[in-house]
Amino acid sequence: LMTEIHFKFINLIKDKKITKKAIALGLGITMPTLNARLENPTGFKLGEIHKLRTILNVKTLSIYEELF
Repeated sequence: LMTEIHFKFINLIKDKKITKKAIALGLGITMPTLNARLENPTGFKLGEIHKLRTILNVKTLSIYEELF
């Protein structure tokens, strides 16, 4: 079952034309770890959020606005 945040994340990366696999590689984590982070977003580490901002080319706060 996909959480609302996971669903929003999928839509965001589709808009950016980036795959989940590319996100996981960019963050230096496995796909199962990425899925776990998306199911429980408080599990994201600060460094991962900064990398995610760079990968998605968005401001840090806009990630929160987009997803939360």
